[in-house]
Amino acid sequence: MKARLSKDAELQKRALADASRAAEINDQLAPVHISLAKIHLDGGKYELAMERFQRALQLDSRSAESHKGIALAYESHGKRSRRAV
Repeated sequence: MKARLSKDAELQKRALADASRAAEINDQLAPVHISLAKIHLDGGKYELAMERFQRALQLDSRSAESHKGIALAYESHGKRSRRAV
């Protein structure tokens, strides 16, 4: 989870499009939702990231990566919320 996506906006846009397409093809694969969650997390879209990590857990309840991702999304969202106050 420590790896961050490229800050290149075009690469992020392409990654989101590719992962979204993968979800359209087969939305029953936890890794697809994990990929989308990571993209959202890196883009600061914490609620969307949490939703995707939750969906991944529905598909694979033993996914350590999803559990860690949810924790990171909550932590990151909390930090952003505290800065806004």
